[in-house]
Amino acid sequence: MPGGGPVSFRYDPMMDVNGLLRHRIGGGLAAVRVASREAAGAWAFRLSSSSNTVGWTLWHGAVIVDWTVNAFIRGRGEVRATPDFVGSGIWTGTMPFGMGRERADSIGAQVDPDALGAYTRSVFDDVGPWIDALTEVQMAAVPPTRDNLAAYPVEQTDAFRDEVEWMLDAPVWELLARPCLGHVFAHYGEAVAALEAHDSD
Repeated sequence: MPGGGPVSFRYDPMMDVNGLLRHRIGGGLAAVRVASREAAGAWAFRLSSSSNTVGWTLWHGAVIVDWTVNAFIRGRGEVRATPDFVGSGIWTGTMPFGMGRERADSIGAQVDPDALGAYTRSVFDDVGPWIDALTEVQMAAVPPTRDNLAAYPVEQTDAFRDEVEWMLDAPVWELLARPCLGHVFAHYGEAVAALEAHDSD
């Protein structure tokens, strides 16, 4: 970033930070929902040999919000672990990243596109009110992420640690703005590019 300094949180009473984050995160989940509906015939397609499948990419884009807010920040159960989604392929019992290609392909193949669309709605219904209720102090606090990761001891591989190292000491607002917002839209763009390539063949 310009100047090379750390990102800082400056509260502006004239800016509805909670509403902005909720709106944009909801937009990302809605984008994943629309793409999953359009991608049913290209679920196993990948843009290049180094890319993930469309199915995994969209699954990851939805689950990263659920996992980051509920498991990583709040230390509670995820929406995908509820009875509505356990049998849909969305619940894997694993974290949504840091896995090898074979495992990612397997997850993408078992996810039902329609169920993923319904899941994005449920995730927003769950996290939206929580975001709205955050105070300035809670937004700027660093959650007990290391303690919360104790639920996933087997998966804390080198690949996983490389991806989440910066997240361990990040405040809540940054975890919402980056993994739950910017990261989701980045993967949505990746999925859209893959779908355009698939449809042009």
